[in-house]
Amino acid sequence: MKIKRGRLQQIIREELTRVLSEQADNDMDTIDIVDVETGEVLYIGAGTKRGIPAAKADEFIEKLRLSAIVDDKDGTERSIELSSADFEKLEGHIDDVYDRPEREKQRAADQADQERLDIDSLKERLRKWADDAARGWEADHAAGDQEYPIDVVAFDLADSAQHYFQADEWDELLWHFDSDEDQLRAFIMDSM
Repeated sequence: MKIKRGRLQQIIREELTRVLSEQADNDMDTIDIVDVETGEVLYIGAGTKRGIPAAKADEFIEKLRLSAIVDDKDGTERSIELSSADFEKLEGHIDDVYDRPEREKQRAADQADQERLDIDSLKERLRKWADDAARGWEADHAAGDQEYPIDVVAFDLADSAQHYFQADEWDELLWHFDSDEDQLRAFIMDSM
């Protein structure tokens, strides 16, 4: 079957129009969802705090069987007005799907940081590092690879401990020793 040039151009124009209109619908910057009774506004869109794609608004409304009182579209902005009951349902759904998991992830990350920065754990890691460094140095000295014994280089070796820790971990250790680098260094040397 042959397609004439005019018909092919018409098909291309129709398809291009369809794709562009779909893209325009999906490229909404933000959607303002308004509680008509209180005036509270819920913002949905890629540029918003939650980062929920604007295209999800229709999916939420359909899934929760909400009734939009007004659905107004102006360029790349869209506004949907809902009753208070529907607004609360939508807000609860967004909290369950988007906000709660983010809060739980943040809480887990905070707890992991708290455990990582626990001073007793940091001091134990520092003791272990100092012991390993000293044993390694002594083994190298015994093999003739190092000229000086550990007691001669302990001061300088203790200074290199900082590179084993992340900056915030080292700051926590320093804080524990009242920001006195000499006390911290002495602790490291005593652990060797």
